[in-house]
Amino acid sequence: MRTEHAFQLIRKELVEECDQPKNDEATPAADSSPNLNREEVIKLLSIFESRLSFLLLQSIKLMSSSKRKMSNAEEDIVLQTNKQIYSQLLRATANRNSTLLERIEVVICLLEQLASGSSRSSGSAVP
Repeated sequence: MRTEHAFQLIRKELVEECDQPKNDEATPAADSSPNLNREEVIKLLSIFESRLSFLLLQSIKLMSSSKRKMSNAEEDIVLQTNKQIYSQLLRATANRNSTLLERIEVVICLLEQLASGSSRSSGSAVP
């Protein structure tokens, strides 16, 4: 998943940035290295979290309404996965004490869960 990879790259940069002041505190070469613009990352992360939340909620609503009509085991699994991920996302975004790195790690974890949930449901459809 491309989105997950992008967040992993941001996470890597954040980890390197956190480690850098400890190792190269007085090195002027550290200033010339490309650093993340934290404000931009925070803005983009907030936008992504809100959009992911909206999409998950719409998916849950749609699948819940279609569930009343017909029950399908695959759709039930996807619905439960989406509900769990939506719940985790809401809890994570409500926690204002979390650091930027923690927020990135939560998003990566949720994207991994989404990917494994969708591959699990599509994998079960194959005979």
